[in-house]
Amino acid sequence: QALPLLAEAGFDDVELLIVGGSGDALNLEEDPEAQRLRSLAKELGVEDKVTMRGQVPRDAMPGIFRSADAVVCTPWYEPFGIVPLEAMACGVPVVAA
Repeated sequence: QALPLLAEAGFDDVELLIVGGSGDALNLEEDPEAQRLRSLAKELGVEDKVTMRGQVPRDAMPGIFRSADAVVCTPWYEPFGIVPLEAMACGVPVVAA
């Protein structure tokens, strides 16, 4: 929901990469949360700025982290907070809840 607000504020080059979920990018069509997020992005007119990767191999994560300007973590279940720590270890600013 922040993407349209960022565009209005002059940050129209912002993209959102969503990593994780119940399967890889090919299986996200069946994931209810992925469907909800795609529907929301379309409703907000930002579907061209949202990419969903699904689950990715662990060894691919450092490259994904380093390619980001910021990592935002709002997990449903993350008992140890590993993702924010991994992102910080890659030198990326983190926003976590």
